[in-house]
Amino acid sequence: NAEQNSDVIKQLDAAFTRVCSDCKPTLIDEPGMGAIDFIAYRSGDHFSVNSYNVVPEMKASDHMPVVSNLQLKF
Repeated sequence: NAEQNSDVIKQLDAAFTRVCSDCKPTLIDEPGMGAIDFIAYRSGDHFSVNSYNVVPEMKASDHMPVVSNLQLKF
């Protein structure tokens, strides 16, 4: 639950790679808040991102689910 330009996310970005660079908003109750939920993988791992999406589901939580499909590169 941290904005993508926060110090916490900057620290995580030093060790991990997010599946999105311009991440879509994920918080329903705060329009304009931006993304606060992320999927990331360890930097240097052999993955490529096939897809990334924020699911517009507004019944289960005040956060919309983030879904990504990663492919392991050999």
